[in-house]
Amino acid sequence: MNEMKEVGQIVRTKKNLITVRFPRKSSCEHCNMCAIKPNAAHVDMTMENTLGGKVGDKVEVNISNGTVLKMSLLIYTLPLFIGLVGFLTAYLLNLSEFWQFGIFIVALALGFLVLKLIDKRYALSKKGKPYLVRIISDSEE
Repeated sequence: MNEMKEVGQIVRTKKNLITVRFPRKSSCEHCNMCAIKPNAAHVDMTMENTLGGKVGDKVEVNISNGTVLKMSLLIYTLPLFIGLVGFLTAYLLNLSEFWQFGIFIVALALGFLVLKLIDKRYALSKKGKPYLVRIISDSEE
């Protein structure tokens, strides 16, 4: 699996979650994985605190590149594909343009509903989520 290791600093803890802040790198301009704003100096990512990190700790985080690419492809294409299937079905049934458009909109909405269900299932699986690898000691910095 294609993975990326990044070093960040814990800026917030809440129960079993931490927020890790990563500095912006030049490669961020082409990746868009974190949806970082063009002029932002950093990106914050919330994840499970599996290593017992505290605010101020530097941590190494593993991020799966392949999973993000697959999910992005699914997010952008699935609703549109379902909408087009609805439209083509209405077209092949010789329905009026009004009904073709209406069925396209309903099918598109159905596509977003399916996407939401997939997202809930994916969130529960924890597959492909960023995770802590280790806490970096002061001597390693």
